[in-house]
Amino acid sequence: MGYKEIYARYRQQIQNGLLKPGARVPSIRSLASELQVARKTVETAYEILTGEGYFVSLGAKGTYINSELRLTAKVSADNAVPSRSPHTMVTERKGNLRLGIPALDEFPHKKWLLISGKSARSLRPEEMLMPPVMGFQPLREAISSYLNISRGLNCRPEQIFITSGYRANLRLILSVLAQPDDKVLFEDPGYFYGQQLLKRMASNLHYIPVDRQGMDVNYLQRYHNDARFAIVTPTHQSPLAVSLSLPRKHQLLAWAQQNRSWIIEDDYDGEFHYTRKVIPALKSLDMHDRVIYTGTFSKTIMPAMRIGYMVMPQETVARFSELGEILETGLPLLPQKILAQFLSEGHFYRHIKKCAYSTSNDAA
Repeated sequence: MGYKEIYARYRQQIQNGLLKPGARVPSIRSLASELQVARKTVETAYEILTGEGYFVSLGAKGTYINSELRLTAKVSADNAVPSRSPHTMVTERKGNLRLGIPALDEFPHKKWLLISGKSARSLRPEEMLMPPVMGFQPLREAISSYLNISRGLNCRPEQIFITSGYRANLRLILSVLAQPDDKVLFEDPGYFYGQQLLKRMASNLHYIPVDRQGMDVNYLQRYHNDARFAIVTPTHQSPLAVSLSLPRKHQLLAWAQQNRSWIIEDDYDGEFHYTRKVIPALKSLDMHDRVIYTGTFSKTIMPAMRIGYMVMPQETVARFSELGEILETGLPLLPQKILAQFLSEGHFYRHIKKCAYSTSNDAA
């Protein structure tokens, strides 16, 4: 029995109501002994269930079914009515430990409101027209400057494309660069919503296993060397939180260069770390411009921002600009103006530093 089967069994029993919120589950050691599998197998299944919000680990007290889960009850086929997925309910549950929610209590609300008012009052008549498709230029400049200093990139403002976040990034990249039959690779286990989106967008989708060193690049080269795209979370793998090892980073970059393939780097929370040692972005090692770097402010400022971005490789800027005019309409200007000033005045950096410091102390 593998971790996928253990994961699927638990998820099914929770969704069917056979396992109730708040119930304790067996320890990794006892379940591994009962099923006669390796402890790592059970541990991996538990980590995925915890990452998706089904389990909550309370340390020495044990692991429990999340007491805040609110699952939609099943109905008969005759009385079936549309209902939201239990995965959506997980992200909408209340409480402090929620998937993808930053430390909102640490956010400088007063400073944000002050900037918001100033930005609204300074709105000029010409800015009331359609917003720039690729994003507000001062925001593109501020993001470029931040990434070059904090994440080790070497990008220019014209390479920044402002989007509404993760899903928009993937849709735009594949719409611009992919052919219908291009092979797309995704991590296994990987980010649930990304997987569900790609199932609907990529007809030739395949999965690459993840271990303690991140994506298994040897497996990639052995079975899917002809892939056109590889989507990775190298800094903090989602949901296992391991980091792609340096040898594998170089191996993956070499594969992309040799095959003229694209790596889509999802650096969704690279700003956060438990130690003072910051893990550099994969893009910072990219000497041949084969990495499309993507990020979002939903995980660092607030989910309601709905502002993300990508760093386009220089050779693709013209294509993104041309097709972007057809596929995109541009985000509302006012939130972009507010965020641009928040970044350029250094408030974002101080906010991240404060959150990272608090996280480091909590981990200690």
